[in-house]
Amino acid sequence: MQYTLIAAAGLAEAAWMMAMMLMGSGMLVICFVAFLSLKNASRKLAVTSVVLLIVFTLFFQPWSCFVPFESDAYDDPDVVSAADDFRIVGVAWVLTSLFVLVSLTIAWLKKVSG
Repeated sequence: MQYTLIAAAGLAEAAWMMAMMLMGSGMLVICFVAFLSLKNASRKLAVTSVVLLIVFTLFFQPWSCFVPFESDAYDDPDVVSAADDFRIVGVAWVLTSLFVLVSLTIAWLKKVSG
């Protein structure tokens, strides 16, 4: 008897998807902490979001989302799809970094003026 998995991805595709899900979850947590620092004008939360971003960046190395695959790998449609998905995750990392820096700046300025 044979059992088939409907729409089952290969191991590489599953690993890529898991990496993107972990990176997305980490960026959501970082954005939440940065949002709380904006809401409460808290320097401690702003610094915490910066530290979380640094640890996240060093662990996941999201700048590699912009590095293209080898040219012969683009014959596989899964690789093309994954490259586009990784590029989206890389852009999300850039936007998260900007949001954290803005929240740090605003929290710092609110404490100074308030």
